[in-house]
Amino acid sequence: MKQRSYLNRSFIMSCVLVTLFTLSAGAADIPGYISASSVLYEPGYDHNAWCAQDHNLSTAWMEGVQGHGNGEYLEFETDRYAVITGGTILPGFYASEDLFYKNNAPTMLYIRTGSQEAYLDVTEYAHTFYPHYTGYHFVFDEPLVSDGCIRITILSVREGWKYDDTCITELFFEGYQATEHTVPVFDDDTPHVSVAFPDENYDGVDDNDAEPFLSPDGIGGDGLGPDEMYTDDPEYLDEETRERLLSLANILYKMHCHHANPLSIRIESDGLYSYSHAYALNWYQSQIEDDRILYANGYHYADPDDLEEIVEELFDTDTPAEDVQALCDYFGGVREGEKIRMNASGNSWDAGTFYLGTPYAAGEMMGRTLLMGNVMTFDPATQSYVGTMPYYAYFEQDEYDETVFHFDELIVE
Repeated sequence: MKQRSYLNRSFIMSCVLVTLFTLSAGAADIPGYISASSVLYEPGYDHNAWCAQDHNLSTAWMEGVQGHGNGEYLEFETDRYAVITGGTILPGFYASEDLFYKNNAPTMLYIRTGSQEAYLDVTEYAHTFYPHYTGYHFVFDEPLVSDGCIRITILSVREGWKYDDTCITELFFEGYQATEHTVPVFDDDTPHVSVAFPDENYDGVDDNDAEPFLSPDGIGGDGLGPDEMYTDDPEYLDEETRERLLSLANILYKMHCHHANPLSIRIESDGLYSYSHAYALNWYQSQIEDDRILYANGYHYADPDDLEEIVEELFDTDTPAEDVQALCDYFGGVREGEKIRMNASGNSWDAGTFYLGTPYAAGEMMGRTLLMGNVMTFDPATQSYVGTMPYYAYFEQDEYDETVFHFDELIVE
């Protein structure tokens, strides 16, 4: 048995073996049961599975095996056809900052129901204690449809400096109850932005298809030399345009980090759909000055037609109306008369410390505009942000308006 000591805190004792949890999506709650593969036994304290859904920061589920708990899991039993759109998690033990760092916290979780699977990366949230934290909210790029059982397995952890127990303080799923007639059906070729549904045979890079890139010395990665680009100077684009393009690539990367491992991705414009466009539109209206979007009384207001036009400028999409509707459905847009009201603060920059740093090269490559730089993350050892890997953000200039650039592709490897 793992030995440990605690600060004085309240705890919940229970005489039942299961507990109800809910999945909410505004319509109806879905009942279910929670259990665990193992539980840490400690006289006077409750570390059972239901502690992960008791709305109490002073309790947590703690796995009970020797070692760090990799492979241990929580399991939720639901009615069939529970449609899981996302959820909220507090990884680690949130009874106090001291106990948070003393204990392990999961960094990567594997979620599976039926034949569907997802990877949930909470690395940044497992490493940093946030006072008054209400949890990390995540959204799957496609819903999981429960076959009656959802299993969440620990794949990796951030180790505590004193104990080797991996803890989850709270974990809730969001969604709605469907029927066999209303459950969403997805084709095998439905595009994804994140690796929530990973392809085991694809790591984001095609071995036989080297990606062209700009290097600091101006030599293209395809070996054709500097004649393939205008310049390797970041000032190739005026500062305002470059910042807009970088910000757009950054927000798509942030969206990816919400769902998946940030270390190897490939996001293509053809792989984006309305939720992705709406996410970027939510960023745009809160970060970019645009005379089509008006500010008043703490909100932004815009005509739907103008928002559709903005989405088309960003993505050259065929679904601008659906994208604007997704803004209303998922990101707080509200139709007021002939306009749409939006939260002027947005919520697009909260996906952890990974972000795309200022590009050190910009130019034209293979007919596309390219920004190249490093992905940055915080290094606790040096207390500074450091580059971890290169990124390549590609854009296509509009053939009718050279001031408009459409997002085309983002590669991190």
